[in-house]
Amino acid sequence: MRKTLLFLILLLSVFAFAQDQQLDSMIVALKKQKSIEKCRTLNSISDFYFHKDPVIGLKYADEAFVLASKIGYEKGKADALLQKGRHLMIKGDYEKSLATLDQSRKISLASKDACSVGMAYMET
Repeated sequence: MRKTLLFLILLLSVFAFAQDQQLDSMIVALKKQKSIEKCRTLNSISDFYFHKDPVIGLKYADEAFVLASKIGYEKGKADALLQKGRHLMIKGDYEKSLATLDQSRKISLASKDACSVGMAYMET
């Protein structure tokens, strides 16, 4: 029993270490990226913080939304709003979350991005 418990603890610590390395890599890459690639990375970092720290996740989602708006990247805007809605839900701000997810859904519908529409519906 002890060996099994020790094995599980070691396994979980390896996964946690790998995730932290992935986050560090994304943050380093962010400094070199531009436009769409940077927007995607910002949304990925926001997603990484989904259950860990919604305040930080919101910061990255907002940054992705501003960049996507600036460059006219509709999918990036929809993804950023999806991330923002998810973080607001975790924080307990359900009204803002629903409104934000609805914005994401509308942008996705206009872009004919069925996958993103489905994601927005799943989160509501």
